[in-house]
Amino acid sequence: RCEFLNKLFEKYKTIEENETEWEEFMTEDAEIILTAFGSMTRNIKAAMKVLRQKGIKAGCFRPITLSPFPYDRIYELASAGKDFIVVEMNMGQMFKDVKYAINGKANSYLVNRACGEWLSVEEIVSSVEKIMEKNYAASI
Repeated sequence: RCEFLNKLFEKYKTIEENETEWEEFMTEDAEIILTAFGSMTRNIKAAMKVLRQKGIKAGCFRPITLSPFPYDRIYELASAGKDFIVVEMNMGQMFKDVKYAINGKANSYLVNRACGEWLSVEEIVSSVEKIMEKNYAASI
């Protein structure tokens, strides 16, 4: 039994190393990284551009594969001091994965609306600004 389980584990580990995919946009200098999957990615990219025009260094991260999830890359970004705002059209399932990946190295926030309802670019920008204001006020 254990031999079979070990083979399965090794197989998944190989898949994880070779098949995990994601996209990043302007994460190099970002202080905060907007994260979404699927069609919501268009709105976080547009929100990122608006936020940058307002002087907030935002970047975007889009997991292409959700299983295996890009835990290692998110951990690397969090370890470099990047906070994450996860934007979802559901109940925060990916937020749990991002929070797990961060492993206490950065802050994470959820901006969501359930049942597949879109969050507009304006709603995302407004949410990010509110989060940033609270963090600034808390650090004074």
